[in-house]
Amino acid sequence: MAARKVLSYEDYTIAWICTLPLEMAAAQALLDEIHHGLPQKPNDNNAYIVGSIEKHNVVIARLPFGDQGNATAQLKFSFKSVRLALIVGIGGGVPSERMDIRLGDVVVGKPGIRHGGVISIENIDAFAYAYSQQVRLLNQPPPVVLAALTKLQSLHLTRDRRVESILAEIKDRSGQNAQKFARPAQLDRLFLAGYHHVDANSRTCNSCNVKMTVQRRPRNGSAPVIHYGLIASTNRMVHDSMARDKLSEAYQVNCIETEATGVMRVLPCFVIRGISHYADSHRSHDWEGYAAAVAGAYAKELLSEMWAL
Repeated sequence: MAARKVLSYEDYTIAWICTLPLEMAAAQALLDEIHHGLPQKPNDNNAYIVGSIEKHNVVIARLPFGDQGNATAQLKFSFKSVRLALIVGIGGGVPSERMDIRLGDVVVGKPGIRHGGVISIENIDAFAYAYSQQVRLLNQPPPVVLAALTKLQSLHLTRDRRVESILAEIKDRSGQNAQKFARPAQLDRLFLAGYHHVDANSRTCNSCNVKMTVQRRPRNGSAPVIHYGLIASTNRMVHDSMARDKLSEAYQVNCIETEATGVMRVLPCFVIRGISHYADSHRSHDWEGYAAAVAGAYAKELLSEMWAL
């Protein structure tokens, strides 16, 4: 077995941020080369994996939930050359008439006329009572990311996406754990807003009334769809379809997540989320591995079109 390359802290320019073990495992499987680990610096409690993707030296960081700001500051202190954080992992989809978002799809935080791709909601519980007081616009990603994003969107109009082939890479490199990243057999059901999960002791919806699901047009094939739009970063994950739809109505949000706000206070960011649930009470873990892998596959394809930092 060839010796792993040894680089210094200063050689890494991109941080790949995740929270769940499955997200970190998917990210590691996407590395073209895994580098020798670096000695932990004092006062830095984060877990890192270092390596390269295409022309980029990448540090994969699994940050503790609820303390992303301090953990990102520790990362930036150790890896002083990092200029961009890709926040990659699972999120809650916000389906609407505007955007037919389904489990296993990807939502990319793309800037719009009035936003930078992500809004921060500091207190989701108070949001229903004071919309504007709870929402803060976050900065848009650096120009080098937006240039790669524009190029990739154009390429997807004239050639096949690489997402599916990159997904196959993840499974090939995951050995006995490959099934964790496969598309699940569980049905993709979107329940009507206001209809709550019936059995609090079960993560399945076997006891839920299938007549209370939204009737959607069948898709051709099972390939994930890539959506571009606004992502909401909240102080806790939303498990309420009514609150989810209020966000959609007020701000045309397409996805809800919980990590970006803390990270963006320290580093320029770009957010990519695989949809593993619908931000309602019917959430299960069945789609998490596949959603994490799909988000990672898109992130890798984006990096292949991005200039070295």
